[in-house]
Amino acid sequence: MWMGPRGFEQWVPAPKTNADFSSVGSRETDQYLNGGAGIRGSKDGHKEYNLAWSAKKREDLAPVLDIAKGIYDTGVDSDLVYFIDPTTYDWNVLPDMLASPYKTGLDGVPLAADLQGYPVYPSLDPGTRNSYGYPARMVTYALTQTSRTRSVYIPIPPGKTFWIGVHGSYSGAGVMVTPFGEGTAYGADYPTPLGVDTDQRVNIYWSSSENYTGVEVSIGLLPGSSTGQVSLQGIIGQILDEGVTPFPGGFISGEGNSGCEFATIPTLSPYMNGKLWGMAAKLVEVGSWQ
Repeated sequence: MWMGPRGFEQWVPAPKTNADFSSVGSRETDQYLNGGAGIRGSKDGHKEYNLAWSAKKREDLAPVLDIAKGIYDTGVDSDLVYFIDPTTYDWNVLPDMLASPYKTGLDGVPLAADLQGYPVYPSLDPGTRNSYGYPARMVTYALTQTSRTRSVYIPIPPGKTFWIGVHGSYSGAGVMVTPFGEGTAYGADYPTPLGVDTDQRVNIYWSSSENYTGVEVSIGLLPGSSTGQVSLQGIIGQILDEGVTPFPGGFISGEGNSGCEFATIPTLSPYMNGKLWGMAAKLVEVGSWQ
């Protein structure tokens, strides 16, 4: 699987198949004096990855240990660890808060801020009814030239292509995708919005064969606009093998993350012969809340 701080991602051994990739949110149950009950909780959540490896050579596990120890820390981007769960490649690799943008209008982190950095919350409205499973609610962000926006970085592993589809509408502002190659930013693209009445999930891509190593996804003013609005009902991002055509279908909720940190230094357990090792580690998504 592909893991590492931005610019230092590398292939590391996949964990055991029973690894725990959980979404964790807040839930609280209230017991009422009249005998009833209620539950309060967050709509949004973060990902936690409990990983374990068994019967591996120590040199095979060394890259994960070096990442956890901060060997590749540069002080840039808070040294988040980007980890792509291999089971999400053809699903939706975006974090759930970006894939289902209405959450940024509830308890999620807004995608925009003012000049001083204070969050600017979007309007939260009923979405366009559809038969493709897109969220029931949508958000609309109003942007000006002084607006600041939050981005999510998605690495592109070698031999792979990143696809994205924006389901909503633009009016002077839209979703902005900035591709990177070996640390260099290239010109931003604004994917043509697809709406929600289509089985086309994605419509624009960036390939590792063109030396792209990752993309930043954010919102922004369209070229030539001084103000604008962008309405978002769903966003789908997929990582596919080069040359593979995306399958059509309905909405896929986000199963990726916005960047992680190791909750603890991984623990090593030698086997009796000392040649093979087991290891356990926990990664927690923190990127969107930094």
